[in-house]
Amino acid sequence: RPERTRLVSATEGIVSGRLIEATYLGETTELRVDAGPHGTVIVRRQNGGRTPTEDGPGSVVGEEVGVRWDDDAALALPETSA
Repeated sequence: RPERTRLVSATEGIVSGRLIEATYLGETTELRVDAGPHGTVIVRRQNGGRTPTEDGPGSVVGEEVGVRWDDDAALALPETSA
Protein backbone atom coordinates (compact mmCIF):
# COMPACT_ATOMS: atom_id res chain seq x y z
CA ARG A 1 0.00 0.00 0.00
CA PRO A 2 1.71 3.18 -1.18
CA GLU A 3 0.31 5.25 1.70
CA ARG A 4 2.08 2.98 4.23
CA THR A 5 5.52 3.67 2.72
CA ARG A 6 7.78 6.67 3.25
CA LEU A 7 10.89 8.12 1.68
CA VAL A 8 14.09 8.31 3.69
CA SER A 9 17.73 8.80 2.82
CA ALA A 10 19.15 6.14 0.48
CA THR A 11 21.22 4.61 3.28
CA GLU A 12 18.20 4.22 5.61
CA GLY A 13 15.85 2.48 3.19
CA ILE A 14 14.73 -1.13 3.18
CA VAL A 15 15.10 -0.71 -0.58
CA SER A 16 16.78 2.18 -2.35
CA GLY A 17 16.73 3.60 -5.82
CA ARG A 18 16.27 6.68 -7.94
CA LEU A 19 13.17 8.89 -7.78
CA ILE A 20 11.83 8.76 -11.33
CA GLU A 21 8.50 10.56 -11.06
CA ALA A 22 6.59 12.85 -8.70
CA THR A 23 2.93 13.50 -9.45
CA TYR A 24 0.99 16.11 -7.48
CA LEU A 25 -2.54 14.78 -6.83
CA GLY A 26 -3.97 17.58 -4.68
CA GLU A 27 -4.02 16.19 -1.13
CA THR A 28 -1.18 13.74 -1.89
CA THR A 29 1.91 13.45 -4.06
CA GLU A 30 2.62 10.09 -5.69
CA LEU A 31 6.32 9.30 -5.93
CA ARG A 32 7.75 6.47 -8.04
CA VAL A 33 11.14 5.00 -7.20
CA ASP A 34 13.08 2.76 -9.60
CA ALA A 35 14.42 0.21 -7.12
CA GLY A 36 16.38 -1.82 -9.68
CA PRO A 37 15.75 -5.56 -9.30
CA HIS A 38 12.88 -4.82 -6.88
CA GLY A 39 10.93 -2.98 -9.58
CA THR A 40 9.14 0.32 -9.21
CA VAL A 41 8.04 1.22 -5.69
CA ILE A 42 5.20 3.72 -5.24
CA VAL A 43 5.02 6.07 -2.25
CA ARG A 44 2.06 8.36 -1.54
CA ARG A 45 2.81 11.34 0.68
CA GLN A 46 0.23 13.66 2.25
CA ASN A 47 0.85 17.24 1.17
CA GLY A 48 -0.70 19.06 4.14
CA GLY A 49 0.30 22.52 2.90
CA ARG A 50 3.64 21.32 1.52
CA THR A 51 4.68 21.90 -2.04
CA PRO A 52 5.60 18.82 -4.14
CA THR A 53 9.28 19.81 -4.06
CA GLU A 54 9.61 20.78 -0.39
CA ASP A 55 12.87 19.80 1.28
CA GLY A 56 13.41 16.22 2.39
CA PRO A 57 14.01 12.89 0.65
CA GLY A 58 12.14 12.76 -2.61
CA SER A 59 12.32 16.47 -3.31
CA VAL A 60 13.99 16.16 -6.72
CA VAL A 61 13.37 13.72 -9.56
CA GLY A 62 16.64 11.88 -10.18
CA GLU A 63 17.57 11.88 -6.47
CA GLU A 64 18.76 8.67 -4.81
CA VAL A 65 16.28 7.80 -2.05
CA GLY A 66 15.36 4.96 0.26
CA VAL A 67 11.91 3.53 0.91
CA ARG A 68 10.80 2.23 4.33
CA TRP A 69 7.63 0.78 5.77
CA ASP A 70 6.56 -0.58 9.13
CA ASP A 71 6.91 -4.33 9.67
CA ASP A 72 3.13 -4.76 9.98
CA ALA A 73 2.68 -3.18 6.53
CA ALA A 74 4.78 -5.85 4.79
CA LEU A 75 3.25 -8.90 3.13
CA ALA A 76 5.49 -11.60 1.74
CA LEU A 77 3.99 -13.32 -1.30
CA PRO A 78 5.00 -16.85 -2.25
CA GLU A 79 7.17 -17.22 -5.30
CA THR A 80 5.30 -18.69 -8.24
CA SER A 81 6.78 -20.76 -11.04
CA ALA A 82 6.15 -19.69 -14.60
